Amino acid sequence: MAEQAQRIAEEKAAEEEHLAEQARRVAEEKAAEEASLRDKISSIIGELGVEESQAKIFVKVRKIVSEQLEVDESEVTLDSHISNDLNADGLDTVELAMALEEEFDIEIPDDLLGAVNKKPLSYFSSSFDDPVAVACTVRELLLFIHKNVSS
Repeated sequence: MAEQAQRIAEEKAAEEEHLAEQARRVAEEKAAEEASLRDKISSIIGELGVEESQAKIFVKVRKIVSEQLEVDESEVTLDSHISNDLNADGLDTVELAMALEEEFDIEIPDDLLGAVNKKPLSYFSSSFDDPVAVACTVRELLLFIHKNVSS
């Protein structure tokens, strides 16, 4: 009985040690991610001359734009035009708007980032034109989001 109790105690101690090691690893990974984010934010503040709150938003916006439009994050700059530079079509802009609205809990108006027809439909028109993205730059998105998240 004493041997069994000792073995159980040793197994329990080994399991606790394993869990503690996992917790340390997770904490180290989280600290590394936070340090990386701080470095990105500091870099953006210096590079773009924006305030810290804008830099934090830009990091998130850049990541979302990159994921939604399937472009490299390095291609997403403040001056990148969503449709002209990043090749977003009407559907892309709708999906991008939805992702940004969900992330920042805001509503993005259609006139900022949306899709419209190339030209007004005529009564006599025999075909419908495909919608084209009437998008903005990442800077305009950033300023809109910053204004609406801050207020």
